[in-house]
Amino acid sequence: MVRPPTHEEALRFRSIARAAIAYYVLVICFGAVVRITGAGGGCGSDWPACRGDVLISPESTIHTFIEYTHRITSGLSLLLGLFLLFRSRRLFGPQSRVSRAAIGTVVFLLAEALIGAVIVKFELVESNDSIARATIISLHLVNTLGLLACATTCAWASDDPGRPLRAKLGRADLFIGLILVGIIITSMTGAITALGDTLFIPDHQHTLKQAWTDLSSAEHFLVRLRVVHPLVAAILGIASIYLAILLSTDDELSEAVQFWARWVLILAVVQIGLGVVNILLKAPIAMQLTHLLVADLLWIATWLTYLELRTRVEER
Repeated sequence: MVRPPTHEEALRFRSIARAAIAYYVLVICFGAVVRITGAGGGCGSDWPACRGDVLISPESTIHTFIEYTHRITSGLSLLLGLFLLFRSRRLFGPQSRVSRAAIGTVVFLLAEALIGAVIVKFELVESNDSIARATIISLHLVNTLGLLACATTCAWASDDPGRPLRAKLGRADLFIGLILVGIIITSMTGAITALGDTLFIPDHQHTLKQAWTDLSSAEHFLVRLRVVHPLVAAILGIASIYLAILLSTDDELSEAVQFWARWVLILAVVQIGLGVVNILLKAPIAMQLTHLLVADLLWIATWLTYLELRTRVEER
């Protein structure tokens, strides 16, 4: 039988788990830097080695340096996930909700590595504009959201491993579940749009008007799909704001639900504003990265709202 963790041990684990989430978000954003700079082929088609070597030369190109750095930071992500897994099993037990979430985190991290290997081995980088690349980067985004959900659950559950979850779903649970699915779809369309912008669209064409023109033209499919993301994002944003207002003003819900719902509201409004500014400024690198960062934070806040909504029934 596993000894219950002391308050200090649980607090330390939760702090490390939260730091891991922050680190994963930074690695995800750095992955976008690799795509934006076209550095995905910086290490050639070798994986996990970089151009046949474990260590790169100081004279390596900037693209090699960027891609190699991304691989190193991704590798550290896996080590961090394994640490959380082994530590959670020791502190909370192998069957605890914390450990199961840590297992999910490691599984998604391994999937991240596999997807990265496929991208490199099949040279789905740099100027590659195939359907295969669009598909794999979409799956990549879905996998990162799964990773963040598991890592967030790991940190959240460590605060109170024995908290009960409701077995029966209510309308609010189903609504927020649809919002989560909407975020996944929006992220996939956003990944495709970002790829099309990087490969085909000059700065002066980063406009919604041009996107509508591209839709009806004989352009490449990545260009014609650019209009999809703003439409899907607008629908998701309105739905997220509506749900967040309902949850944050419902006094029958726990304070934790209302707290995270307010964050969903704030982040949804900010994300819509960033999307508009991103178009007006013709998608500069800094805006693209900020847009991705807030998207990840919105996902985490929505996921935490869902978790809190499913629990603490006795306190309502």
